[in-house]
Amino acid sequence: AVAAFDAKQYKDVVMLCKAVIAEEPQSARAHHLCARALMQMGCHDDAESCLRIATEADPDLAEAHADFATVKFGFKNYPGAEESVRQAIALQGTEIRYRLLLVDILEAAGQGGDALAELSVAYEYAPERLDVLVRLSQGLDRLCLYTQMLSVAERAMTEGLATLHALKKDGRIGAVSFGIYPMDLWHRIFRDCAIDA
Repeated sequence: AVAAFDAKQYKDVVMLCKAVIAEEPQSARAHHLCARALMQMGCHDDAESCLRIATEADPDLAEAHADFATVKFGFKNYPGAEESVRQAIALQGTEIRYRLLLVDILEAAGQGGDALAELSVAYEYAPERLDVLVRLSQGLDRLCLYTQMLSVAERAMTEGLATLHALKKDGRIGAVSFGIYPMDLWHRIFRDCAIDA
């Protein structure tokens, strides 16, 4: 079933998983893989049922909680999605994908401050991640938190030179508004680091 999933043969995955489930009705992994295939096929109601069983059968299956959150998020069930992804984070707190999913959920629910706090945590775990740095900077900019933006810029200069290089090379730095003083700092960073574009 895993090989069929990797080959994007999702109908075959569902069929194979259902055969396993017929013999082992509480197989969390079979229910989870079936749900992932159903999600790919756009069958989110059926996927939700499989994920409910998977997470009940194995409450420690972090990826199933995260996928459950994704399905709930698609249904705009923001409280339910937040609860599920927080369960995934409780099991695997350093998994950045889960943190970024939580950020998306919180932003959609209108909880910008909480989303920014989660972005800050994600940045602590992965200061080298370009996408995390950009999103954090944009969030700080939206809230006019320029002091914090300076702090992020200074840390990126000392710890994340590869990320800064990627920002400059890809031209992504221009898409991030850092405010007047932080932008001055970024110009100084790039001048002092002498990074070739």
